[in-house]
Amino acid sequence: MPAHPPCVTGKSRVGRCRASPAAPDAGSLSKLKEVLTVQITMTWRFGIGVANGHQLIGVAAVGNPVARAFNGRGIVEVNRLCVRRDIASLLCWNAASMLYGAASRAAERAGFQSIITYTHETEDGTSLRAAGWTRNGPAGGRSWHRPGRPRSNRNAFVPKVRWSRTLFPKPALRPVPTLAPAVSPLWIGDGVSAGPCSL
Repeated sequence: MPAHPPCVTGKSRVGRCRASPAAPDAGSLSKLKEVLTVQITMTWRFGIGVANGHQLIGVAAVGNPVARAFNGRGIVEVNRLCVRRDIASLLCWNAASMLYGAASRAAERAGFQSIITYTHETEDGTSLRAAGWTRNGPAGGRSWHRPGRPRSNRNAFVPKVRWSRTLFPKPALRPVPTLAPAVSPLWIGDGVSAGPCSL
């Protein structure tokens, strides 16, 4: 696991965020952390950030799928994606698409086969389409409460749409075999009276 979380700069380069004087200012970080820490019910896998210069513009949190049916199947979910609205729109242009694309590439490098996310039915999903995601159709918008599994219903039931992107993880590279010494003992014979022989 890297010492610093991965982030994406405004030029779509994946780099590392460092806590230094050149890092995003404390005000923008605290606003985004506040958004991300409100009732997140997920398992964290990794996070991605996009910055314009030294100013953090958006973040994405990727974790295990919230729906139990998708767990353990090589699928991760973009659980949260936040882009700042308190700065000029030209400074954060295309930030959501960059975050979705970077999350897909990072999940692919980690060996996952698919990545999913959900939007409200009223959202058109332009950022997702621009990042190469496919609309799967309606999903969710129901209560998690069941008679045998009571849950509190604090959220509004909004019809949602599931989006996904199929990933093609590359197989792990095999280690390079060590070279044999120039002279190696061989056993030649019928198995009874074998003796060492050198090349």
